Amino acid sequence: MAITLPQKMLAVHSGLALYGRNNICYSPEFGSHMQIMSYLSDLPCAEDIWFPIKRMEACEKCNACVTSCPTDAINKNQHIINSDKCITRVNEVPENYPDGFPEWIGKKAHNSIMGCSVCQDCCPCNNHNKMNEIIGVKFTEEETMEILCNKGNISYSNSVSAKLITLGMLPEYTKPLALSRNLTAFLNKQEL
Repeated sequence: MAITLPQKMLAVHSGLALYGRNNICYSPEFGSHMQIMSYLSDLPCAEDIWFPIKRMEACEKCNACVTSCPTDAINKNQHIINSDKCITRVNEVPENYPDGFPEWIGKKAHNSIMGCSVCQDCCPCNNHNKMNEIIGVKFTEEETMEILCNKGNISYSNSVSAKLITLGMLPEYTKPLALSRNLTAFLNKQEL
């Protein structure tokens, strides 16, 4: 049975992580480059500390994510980002924008096929993990064309499907229309 939980909030309340100004969780060991998983159990357990929601102290004097955000979704005077302006939301839910990208997203803002990592890439709290990044898979020219041409009416080939799963783009994120649209925008940015 799948249950949706506020995993970032659980990680912060349990003391495993803190929020960054960009509203992303950071652990001392891994920075923001981690995937949070929650598991439920009916086993009794001892009481534990429930920490208050807290932002990293490093964020108080740093504005790297604020100045780097390509859509100005992060405001240094607010504790929560403006999710309506975050390109991740626009990239991952194309049905909210059936006529293409909104006008307020400039061509240079496109930096990823899914999501956005600009605020994480510039964050000093991730500096100690720069060498730990895992290099992803490579797509052939034919596979790239398959993604670009798929408007949601056909299934991906086995090789493209396997590579998307390897990248963590599980079936709920492999919306062909989104990938085609986002990859096109990303490639058009490269030509600027």
